[in-house]
Amino acid sequence: MTFETFETYAERLLRSDEVPGAAVAAARSGTVVYARGFGAADRDAGIPAGPDTIFGVASVTKSFTAAAVMRLADDGRLSVDDPVVEYLPEFRLPRGDAPAVRIHHFLTHTPGFPPLPSRWYAFGASAREDSDGTPPPVDVGARPPFETPEDLMSYLANGDWTPLGPPGACFSYCNEGYALLDAIVARVSGRPYTRYVAETILEPAGLTSTAFGPPPPHPPAGAMPMPPGGVTTPYIAKKANGRRMILPARTWWYSEVWHPAGGICSTVTDLARYLELYRTGGMVGGRRVLSERAVAAMTRPHVRVGPGQGYGYGLSVLPEYRGGVLVGHHGGRRSISAQIAVVPSRGAAVAVLANLADAPVSAIAYGLVNVLDGADPDVPPIVYPEYACPPERLRVYAGEYRSAEGTLVRVSADGAMLTIVADDMRLATRPVGPDAFVVRPHGLEQYVHFLVDGRPGAGAAARAVAYGSRIIARSGPPPHTA
Repeated sequence: MTFETFETYAERLLRSDEVPGAAVAAARSGTVVYARGFGAADRDAGIPAGPDTIFGVASVTKSFTAAAVMRLADDGRLSVDDPVVEYLPEFRLPRGDAPAVRIHHFLTHTPGFPPLPSRWYAFGASAREDSDGTPPPVDVGARPPFETPEDLMSYLANGDWTPLGPPGACFSYCNEGYALLDAIVARVSGRPYTRYVAETILEPAGLTSTAFGPPPPHPPAGAMPMPPGGVTTPYIAKKANGRRMILPARTWWYSEVWHPAGGICSTVTDLARYLELYRTGGMVGGRRVLSERAVAAMTRPHVRVGPGQGYGYGLSVLPEYRGGVLVGHHGGRRSISAQIAVVPSRGAAVAVLANLADAPVSAIAYGLVNVLDGADPDVPPIVYPEYACPPERLRVYAGEYRSAEGTLVRVSADGAMLTIVADDMRLATRPVGPDAFVVRPHGLEQYVHFLVDGRPGAGAAARAVAYGSRIIARSGPPPHTA
């Protein structure tokens, strides 16, 4: 396969999703062998996107946060097995056992938190200043925006919510846990979280175009200097009169409290350099940033997410990726899509960034990894099995599932077909196991698993669905299954 084949593949996906601009980079054994931009960093100004253009990376930031925690562990300042309350004594839960939550649970999204509307309060000021027309699930003006991790802890302690289960019992993506790692890093290191990450990860790794955002010319003071490749304009998708329009946003949504969960901005070439950390076992540019033991802990699947996929510390892990291990992370937020991936045994690393939410960056990144390996770009990273689901079983899953975070998943059963509607997309499903299906948004199959109470047959009903890495509860009564 050639990079020309990849470009045809990537351009088709970007065009299909109307993405204004994107950038990609690929490295082999630490050397960038391919880097280019697609589309525009700023359509109105006619500025093309390029490999040195700054984009947001959203949840790719979690790997940097995990690396900072592991750096403290390397120095003997903490252990991932320590209880969170050892460092955050004010951490409380309205229900459940707060002292049982360990740093490990925050790092692996297993503290037991259901999807909560915390991020809306974190981004409250930005959301009020520049709404994209989508009403938030909560009244962001009803309380002051979170300004500190202590604000978030107070909200969690006094909220009316129930854990999904005891710590470690289930995986459900949890930004709150990563946001609170800010306070742990700061209290243990004696330095602000962002400064500690900059001084122990970004600077030693030589990431000269990577910093916490938003990028200039937007506030706050002290943001990164203007990079040579410029900064992308953030874009949002709006619907008006039944028509989808891609428009520039007025602002970047910003929250210092959410920095550990998704606040970094970077370029694809900087990210390709950063991925050396995981290819080499802790080295970047001949300099040791993390110990081999720390990297091994980050890249080991501590919890199962689905068939062929687990989660380490700030990194997703595909332990059986075509005879090797692939580690990486997706990032998605308003005006941001990001994907990193590295296959250490093959020396391959890729980064993809885009300036619109829900862009097909994961499909593009895996396609580029395939091309580096001499395969077709559309070879899937995970091959899900065929499975025959009895048509009468589909009624068990039908209904609405809604999270306090704002996600609504509608599931309908029509004969032998189960259909999911989520994020303005109508998705056909394919059964791949008991109570398990895949859908195909944005060019890549996504695993969906229903949590069913009761034995097969009469009385069985799905109480929740694992969709988008979150466990989302049914919002209405279960269907009649007699």
